[in-house]
Amino acid sequence: MVNMFRVVLLSLVAASAAFPQGLSVGLKAGYPFKDVFNNRSTLAALISPASGRYTIGPVVELHLPLRTSIEFDVLYRPGEFRRQPLPTGPLSKVTAGEWRFPLLLKYRFSESFVTPFLGGGVAWQHLSGVDEPELTTETKSGAVVAAGLEGRLPIIRVSAELRYTRWGAATLSNVITGLKQTNLNQVDALVGITF
Repeated sequence: MVNMFRVVLLSLVAASAAFPQGLSVGLKAGYPFKDVFNNRSTLAALISPASGRYTIGPVVELHLPLRTSIEFDVLYRPGEFRRQPLPTGPLSKVTAGEWRFPLLLKYRFSESFVTPFLGGGVAWQHLSGVDEPELTTETKSGAVVAAGLEGRLPIIRVSAELRYTRWGAATLSNVITGLKQTNLNQVDALVGITF
């Protein structure tokens, strides 16, 4: 996992030297419309997702010719679900940090002050901090598409976008029941500021 990020970061730095258009850095934050975890319940337990309703993280964007760019984000979101054994039992809480690493190719439709853009690429999802012996986590990949508007000011760029991610497989599994406990579809509204 660490090697992948080194490769992406070194590739962006090397490409920024090759293309004089520049490298932008900034921050993205937003609202996720779906929970990290799904609410699948079994005969043995009731699962209630209760993850944080925000996503935040740094963004690096390499500007290329022909109104294109490559964007790499590191997005964090707190994840949580509550589990209650059935028919009655003590309520327990499972927390995790959801990390997403999207890599997108973006295209802007014009060079004007405000322009629409489209993007697409690949993303990786990782859960950290899960301390339950029956739960296993794996880093999974998925496809991501984005559409939005970007406004350019003399020093900064401000963007607003809708982003959809479809994960290839669940990141969290229960080794006892076999249940996959993360949502495979994710939709976010994001706002970004880059310099």
